[in-house]
Amino acid sequence: MTKIKFRTSSVILVFLVIVTNAHVSAQSVCYSSWKAAEEMISATIQGNGEAVISYTHPKVVEMVGGAERMKAVIKKIKTEIAD
Repeated sequence: MTKIKFRTSSVILVFLVIVTNAHVSAQSVCYSSWKAAEEMISATIQGNGEAVISYTHPKVVEMVGGAERMKAVIKKIKTEIAD
């Protein structure tokens, strides 16, 4: 009987450690994603095209027409926000 209780306790303990670890990791990913989004918004408002491009997936930059075109779009957004 004690072996079964020990195994059950061990399985529950391992499960709790895994779930807790996953929760902490998810919080960390969420926080870093939130921080990156804030930095990207700030860079857009400031007209910092290089920073925005560094956070943007290369395929998206390509879809816009390349880095130079994207910088122009970001500059236009900045002037529209300023007005």
